[in-house]
Amino acid sequence: MKYTLILLALIFISFIFQILIEGYTRFLALIPSKVFEGEIYRIVTSIFLHGDEIHLFFNSFALFIFGSVLEKVIGGKRYLLVFFLSGIIGSIAYILTSILLNEINIPAVGASGAIYGIIGTLAILRPTTIVLVYFVPIPILFFAFFWIIVESLATLFQFFGVKTGIASQAHLAGIIFGILYGYNLKEKGKIRIRYEI
Repeated sequence: MKYTLILLALIFISFIFQILIEGYTRFLALIPSKVFEGEIYRIVTSIFLHGDEIHLFFNSFALFIFGSVLEKVIGGKRYLLVFFLSGIIGSIAYILTSILLNEINIPAVGASGAIYGIIGTLAILRPTTIVLVYFVPIPILFFAFFWIIVESLATLFQFFGVKTGIASQAHLAGIIFGILYGYNLKEKGKIRIRYEI
């Protein structure tokens, strides 16, 4: 879980900078209009920013729980690939949606797209791993598909004017990429599928 701890450390350090350095968040957040002006780095840097302590806590907790397991299953390099590609694809999904909704100046922050990608990959490679949802044990595969439904509906509602303040399209894109990547590893036989809990 070396890389999981490194990612967590970067996220926590970045959050401290958000608190201490004026303009830090604004400079690194995902603002589609700024990306169109050439500030492409925001697609990645926004992954390491968070809106508040609660946002930070839940993302960090999920990254620690799911990330440490996936890193052990697929190895450090593939794990980092899932994290960054899921996060980047989530950022791109947010940008595309912002164009359709004519909201290109609204900033987005957070590692959720990357974390959803981790969950999606883990759901394919370790489908019977148990996740406690409000103390109810369910297999991670069902957990992942539940979130696909939730985030799909939330994304759809945005087109009908419902403002949630959550970049559901980034979550949806991240988890779909994670699932596809997990299937790719499975089909190529690079990772042995285990079904035990």
